[in-house]
Amino acid sequence: SSNQYLTRYSITLAAQVSAELPGDATTTDVTDAYIRKQAGDETVRTGLRCLAHAMDDRVITALPIREAEQILRRSPALMTAPSAIDTVLNECPLITNRQGYVRFAHDQLGRFLAAEHFVLAATDGVALAHILAQPTHHDLQETALQLETDPGRRYDAIRELAQWQVLAAAVYGKFGDEIAKLARADITGLLIEAAATAA
Repeated sequence: SSNQYLTRYSITLAAQVSAELPGDATTTDVTDAYIRKQAGDETVRTGLRCLAHAMDDRVITALPIREAEQILRRSPALMTAPSAIDTVLNECPLITNRQGYVRFAHDQLGRFLAAEHFVLAATDGVALAHILAQPTHHDLQETALQLETDPGRRYDAIRELAQWQVLAAAVYGKFGDEIAKLARADITGLLIEAAATAA
């Protein structure tokens, strides 16, 4: 099944970065560490995010090489480091460049980097939630919420999403102990309010 494939893929990544991670590392931690290792520096990673965002925006998994080059040339971060463009397109192992098209070595890498782009671009947690609520971004929700390290922004996004599955995951500690406390407090308040209304 696809889930089994993704699990095997995650195990493959974990094997390459296990020495750098704690024993309780999540799939998000593993993918983040793997991308960091393979990208080499933040400028290249920024270029990868640009490509991932462009693919997400058009709901595609590959870009014509000339279009990819133009996207990277227009990135402010790469304007001052033009050599990074060649690194992204021709040297980075996270990207394949074949028959005039560039794509990520695995679709999950592109989706991860798209989620990271949205986390960094969102002005606040509410704005992030609005992005993640779009139908084409449902698969990015968990990754984006785990990538957001600011507890306030993270919980604002969870509240604004207003999805019981996400809130339940928060209650059970999926997004950290601090978020779990906030979620439980919110649910307790709602139950008290509901009980008072019913009385």
